[in-house]
Amino acid sequence: MPNVSEKTQAPPEVSPEKMAIGIIAVIIIVVFIVIAAIGAYLFFTFWANVSEEFGGDASITNIDAEWRYYDTWDAFHPVPDIGYRFLWLNFTLNNNGDSTISCSYLWFEVQGTDGTIYKSDFSSYIGPDEIAAGGSGKIMIIFEVPEDWTPNILHYDELLGPECQANIPTPN
Repeated sequence: MPNVSEKTQAPPEVSPEKMAIGIIAVIIIVVFIVIAAIGAYLFFTFWANVSEEFGGDASITNIDAEWRYYDTWDAFHPVPDIGYRFLWLNFTLNNNGDSTISCSYLWFEVQGTDGTIYKSDFSSYIGPDEIAAGGSGKIMIIFEVPEDWTPNILHYDELLGPECQANIPTPN
């Protein structure tokens, strides 16, 4: 049984100013969440359509693959590291879109049958800097890969433009 002599205290009253600040803070947080949600929706909607917006469609054809133990184009690194070899790829990049696409060693990578991906370096790319709408360009690119690695797919991805991939034939 409670002690009757003890007085219970009422909770402190909140001033109208503090109440208004709390309500404003909640409104600001809700507005921020709504704006972030709208922004995320617009960003991902844009990103999903970005290849159509910036160059459209590309394709890789006529791939020729070859193993070599020398790189005649790279004076600073003419032979591969121990346990590695060079994968030379010659192919055609087709611009099937309605605007110019750029070409760079940065946009290409090879993927092996084990899923491992390798990139090329700047000295191992020979080809056009860009391809006009409806045009195509011959490209030669070299990748340094392990000797026991098996190539599978060549990827092209211009980041804010088209992307495509093609199967790599068995190298000679």
